[in-house]
Amino acid sequence: MKQLLLGFIFFASFLVSGQNGISSNSLADKSKKELMEMVKDLYDIEVNISYNITSNDLKSKREDMSDGKNYGKAYLNDLLEKMGNDSLNPIHLNNLADYYSKNKNVELANTFYVKALKNIDIKHFDKDSANYFSFRGLLKANLNDTTAISDFSKSVKINPNDSISMYFYPLILISSGKYQKAKELIKMLFNSQVENVSFPYLYLAMSEILESFQSATISITKNGGDMKKWANKNYNEIINYALLDEYLIINKGNLEIENCRLMADLLGLFFKVTLFETEGNHKIIFNYTDYEKNKLREIILNLNTLKEQQKLNEYTANRCLGHAYFMLDEWDKSVDYYKNAIQNFPIEKQDLEFNSIECYDAITSIYYQKSDTINFRKSINSKMAIKTKNENTIDELTVLAFYYYRSGDIVKAEEYCKKIKNISPDNFDASRLLSHINFLKGHMPFVKFYGKDAKRYIRNNLDYYNLIMQYTIQQIYDGDFNNSVNNIEIARKIKGDDGCQLCDKLMKIIEDNK
Repeated sequence: MKQLLLGFIFFASFLVSGQNGISSNSLADKSKKELMEMVKDLYDIEVNISYNITSNDLKSKREDMSDGKNYGKAYLNDLLEKMGNDSLNPIHLNNLADYYSKNKNVELANTFYVKALKNIDIKHFDKDSANYFSFRGLLKANLNDTTAISDFSKSVKINPNDSISMYFYPLILISSGKYQKAKELIKMLFNSQVENVSFPYLYLAMSEILESFQSATISITKNGGDMKKWANKNYNEIINYALLDEYLIINKGNLEIENCRLMADLLGLFFKVTLFETEGNHKIIFNYTDYEKNKLREIILNLNTLKEQQKLNEYTANRCLGHAYFMLDEWDKSVDYYKNAIQNFPIEKQDLEFNSIECYDAITSIYYQKSDTINFRKSINSKMAIKTKNENTIDELTVLAFYYYRSGDIVKAEEYCKKIKNISPDNFDASRLLSHINFLKGHMPFVKFYGKDAKRYIRNNLDYYNLIMQYTIQQIYDGDFNNSVNNIEIARKIKGDDGCQLCDKLMKIIEDNK
């Protein structure tokens, strides 16, 4: 906190003096141009490609998928009507909390989760103690209460088939990095002959893959520089698939498990991307081994067979084919399959986990890496078009604002920043970019106004670093070397062991222009 306050003192100094044109040094035009290019690095465009597997992805037909839940006004009105004469019912209170959580009102969501927890009683669960403990565990988990694990453990011991525990308990253990405990639970679920074995099998796949890549990451961090050694290994030398194969044999003929095993291979290959280097536009330099390329082609053949035999639903088959061709660096085919997946997405089954957003993100990422600016913008706008609420489009609007700024179109960048501010007045990124745009335009009062605005909405150390470096560059541009040097030292402390290359570059410019 002291470090943060110290930084703000230097910010204030800059806002009072540097932005009013008071400077003790002058820079060469070449250095000024170089500085303005450096600011662009603080507005790096993030485009992501991800691969998630849900229980719906394992289904052969859309009719077999679970229906998505719509957390709209109709849901809220129906819930409030139910609560009319039973306002302290913990199940209703939890559902109300879920509504606010899904609609991104964290404060109200937590209020009702707490209220549900205070009013929970076994009488609401027909004296079913397993259901009582699992529901209480779920409430605690939503409140980040670590004792949730104890409640889930009690529930599973009483009834391994409890639907809440079977679904959430393994997920919580996996997300907490407790992979061994998750695998012990999964084995217990298998041995208890749970009704739907595809659930524990899916969690086993997730646990094995995440644990393996966590081990690889730890090894790389500890030993430094052995990234290539790991990248040169075949994916199934990094991940141990033995347990998955064992349960595949035990459950021979279970189509969902067979589909999951194929997707586990694809997911393992996908995770290996994290070991590859990148170049401009975050373009991945694919370095799959010959064995892995052949495996991807084998997966493509199997996916097409499953699709033809109607053993895997159209959406998931096309999405997986898109991923496979992406990894083979055949991006035109990849985009075609992602688009086919979007067309075949069962919209009535959509929820927060199972949706077509992943395909839109993949298409956007490919166009960005190909520097296809027209289709890049089109894909972002297509993604925004499927979102029913303006507040859910902020990420896309931010990408467009950054894109136009980096491309030199500050008029468009400002337009998108203002769209963001209309939806979310406390948005940090829009405020800091508006501050810099006004610096470029020479509108110093607005530089100060939006700068103070951004300072109020800092969320984390990365935000703090980006803002202080933006101010520092502007200070150097205006010749205020003293305060800029102090801010550079603060930036170094924020970066810590990671080092600060930008700090080194700025210090060199200062030395060259003294």
